[in-house]
Amino acid sequence: TEGLPFPQPIAYAVHEDRFGRIWGALHRGAVVYRDGPVWQRWLNDEQRWRNDEQATMGHAYALAPIGNRVLVAAANGLQTFDDSGNRLEIDPRPGDLRAVAATGKRVVVATATSVSERVDNSWQSLTWRRDERESIRGLYAIGQQVLLLTDRGLWDVTDTGIVPKLSAKDATSLAVDRQGRWWLAAERLWEVEQNQGQLKVTVRGESL
Repeated sequence: TEGLPFPQPIAYAVHEDRFGRIWGALHRGAVVYRDGPVWQRWLNDEQRWRNDEQATMGHAYALAPIGNRVLVAAANGLQTFDDSGNRLEIDPRPGDLRAVAATGKRVVVATATSVSERVDNSWQSLTWRRDERESIRGLYAIGQQVLLLTDRGLWDVTDTGIVPKLSAKDATSLAVDRQGRWWLAAERLWEVEQNQGQLKVTVRGESL
């Protein structure tokens, strides 16, 4: 294999867009790998970064496609890029973002402790029964469904609130295969199939 070093060594997420280009969410901002080969960067200015932790581009933690755009969850808010790599806007609300998911109609973001959905031009905080020690791991858009993953399991993010879907100890990440099955990494690897809202769970392998 051939390595492809990032322009900044700390990366939190990668995403392949519909043109096959690779995007990265890095400690100092977002990047996209363009023809050349070269990284197109929106990194924080080095001098400003040393003097100001709230530098222009912020830490970038997560990426999500929506139509012909790419959304970036960052410390300074929600950044929007078009599929040519042009930065369109930065929405500073609610700020200090760690995760983002988008469907055709919805944009949901999460900080370390809260979840919000964009409604028109404002952000609406979604209510849920979160244990104060519970850690948010990520947001996932599967079809028109948005799921919240914490270290306690999966939650369904609905228009009216966040409801528990599947308990899983020490959950860390979620992936969806071509057959539509969910693979949940927790204290064990779980295979999850959804049929008309019902979940069938199969534990695969020993403890991770």
